[in-house]
Amino acid sequence: MAQDAAAPSPWAGRYLVRAVWGVLVVGALIGHVWLARLPFPLDATTAPPLQAAPGERLLLLLPGPAEPLIRYRGEAGATVNVRFERARLSLATLALLRSAGLDPPSEDTPLEWLGDAGDGARTFLSVSTLAPGAGLARIELFQLPEADRRLPYFELRARGTALQLAMAAADADPFAAQASTRRLTAAGQSWTLPAALPLDIQVADGHSLRMQVAIAAASGEDEPAGRFGFGFGAGEGREALMVRGAGVIAADGSLRLLACSAPPRGPYWRGAATMTAGDCDRGPATPALSLTRLAVTPDGLATALAGRAWVVRDQTAINPPLGTRLRNEAPLVAAVAGADLVLALGAGLPLYRALRRRQAARKAEIFISYRRDDSIADATLIAKGLAEQLGRDRVFIDLEDIRPGDRFLQRITDIIAGCRAMVVVIGPGWLDARRDNQRRLDDPKDVVRHEIVQAITHRLEIVPVLVRDAPLPRADALPADIAGLLEHSALQISMTRLQEDVARLAAALRPTVDGAEGDEV
Repeated sequence: MAQDAAAPSPWAGRYLVRAVWGVLVVGALIGHVWLARLPFPLDATTAPPLQAAPGERLLLLLPGPAEPLIRYRGEAGATVNVRFERARLSLATLALLRSAGLDPPSEDTPLEWLGDAGDGARTFLSVSTLAPGAGLARIELFQLPEADRRLPYFELRARGTALQLAMAAADADPFAAQASTRRLTAAGQSWTLPAALPLDIQVADGHSLRMQVAIAAASGEDEPAGRFGFGFGAGEGREALMVRGAGVIAADGSLRLLACSAPPRGPYWRGAATMTAGDCDRGPATPALSLTRLAVTPDGLATALAGRAWVVRDQTAINPPLGTRLRNEAPLVAAVAGADLVLALGAGLPLYRALRRRQAARKAEIFISYRRDDSIADATLIAKGLAEQLGRDRVFIDLEDIRPGDRFLQRITDIIAGCRAMVVVIGPGWLDARRDNQRRLDDPKDVVRHEIVQAITHRLEIVPVLVRDAPLPRADALPADIAGLLEHSALQISMTRLQEDVARLAAALRPTVDGAEGDEV
């Protein structure tokens, strides 16, 4: 016949529950740390400025066409030179030039549009983007680390969209005898054209153009002006350039700084590392981030942001102060606080109770064993006297120390295992107490018998205490598993001299409990 499987220990279930709650608490702590490291919406004007040194790149992420992307309204004498990696003249410009007897190429080719500084003409220029093919259009603005930087410039490259450039120049004096001119160079040919000629050029996806503003040196100065600015979008406010994201790409190709358009509240749940990869598609449908001005200097390019943004620098979120986040994220804070409260009630209180029980069991060194219907009053007085003599935490009596809901026998067994001594209180009815016409000591499940068996098993110092003139039981009157009780010297305690007798009992037990302290040290 197959043997039945052993019943699972109740302690196994208890430890499993504690382990589950422990895992949940650790998970909550990790969740808090993770949540604190997420990017939260920030007022973009307080974010670090976007500055790209030579060799780095400013990155703009556009959700749709920008008309214009960049604009320039130059002052008199400021000539904009533009060089195209590969571009083509628009059909309208080709038709205009060919009507004048010129034959520029119609295919993509390197182009240049150059002028002389100080010719008195004002340049008007705008660069627009077409609708991106799929996803976001990426616009990169950068400077190469060159030695001669007296005339700063920037290059612009679009990925995922094509560029459309329109420009012309107007003389300060439209009735001047000699109008300002520009040179158009393409496919090894060069033509001198009026600066006022409207020029429309298309740049294919992935190709770049270079812009340089040449301004004649002021009177008394040897060097020309070394800085200039371009506008983003059509103007200020609603006319500013709205972007899905903007950042700085380091010389090694990594995103050093990135700001993504964000709603008024709510973290970027995918985390700073994912955002650093350039993922700015989690913001509002209408971008909340704008740019208005591009500064070009010998030291690089710079622009400032406005609106709401998630901001990451070197894979670390830049967030508002904690107080601001708590105010802005009230629904999220309430949800987290609610989850923490559930954990505190579900895990904290049971763990606290278990800790208190373990501490109580560890501190108890003297166990008071008695039979309730025989000597409860005597046992209570003896326990109280020993507590006064040796310390409250050293004495355990189940009258007070067993909490409702505890597994009684298992709790008793655990406490006895941690004790050093047991006082067995024996009254006149201790030996012959009965239940259902059977002597209780003969029942292996009798609590008093169980306590004495555990004390003998764990080799506790046992002191039988006789109260109310009860005799010491004979060996043949005791079950065999507790007959060892009689190997220990008994002590009589009389209620008429209770204080003196309890003091004698405490003196007998003191070496045992004091020795326990020495062992712990």
